[in-house]
Amino acid sequence: MKELRNYQRLALCHVQQRLEEGYHRLYVSLPTGTGKSVLLAALATHAREQGRVLVLVHLQDLVLQLTRELTQEGHDVGLLMQGYQQIDQSVVVATPQSLLAMLPAFLEASPVPVNTTLIDESHHAVPGSAYEQILTAL
Repeated sequence: MKELRNYQRLALCHVQQRLEEGYHRLYVSLPTGTGKSVLLAALATHAREQGRVLVLVHLQDLVLQLTRELTQEGHDVGLLMQGYQQIDQSVVVATPQSLLAMLPAFLEASPVPVNTTLIDESHHAVPGSAYEQILTAL
């Protein structure tokens, strides 16, 4: 795993502590350029012990960026967006639109359940959105 900066390590510790306290929905906010992708990869590393990890990203460029970061961290990463349909890996990075269209196949692609969903730009996950439909199905 990449060496985290102090503030990234602190954010990761806070998330882990909240999870141990029984919280299930957490929000992490960091300014632009502070390594959110690196932190997301660290979170995925810890979450993968509990089951599959789904990462929802609203832009295809960000899907590719996160996929590279997760792959560099040694994750078996699937990619689901226009032109890609890799859905049975332990970590899957997807656009909500593509995942919603393939949700039944995604859920059946692996016997290991998705136990962690990480959402980039979570302000898009509002009632009535594709995000809500996916989270409800999970």
